Amino acid sequence: MIKLLFALCGIVAVTACAGTPPKKEYARAVMAVTAAQDVDAKVHAPIDFEKSEKYLRLSQTAMYERLFSKAAEYALLAQQYAEKAEVQSLTRKQQSDFVIHEP
Repeated sequence: MIKLLFALCGIVAVTACAGTPPKKEYARAVMAVTAAQDVDAKVHAPIDFEKSEKYLRLSQTAMYERLFSKAAEYALLAQQYAEKAEVQSLTRKQQSDFVIHEP
């Protein structure tokens, strides 16, 4: 009886830790990476853009492995790096538009 009780407690604990997939966090990360890609962040802010892609892949892997807390953490990092890359890219593109070319 005691073994059964411990087994049931273990199942409940594992199920409770499983949580739910961070769909909203992942969707926000995908939108941020896409927005960065749309402003050529891969060219103008390659380091942060590559980090955003890396963390997005890690988030996908963590979700597949049902490590939902890690997946949410990676999605947030992907979003942050993508947003940073987007701003850097827009800034660098704007600065290059204002460069005066002398004959």
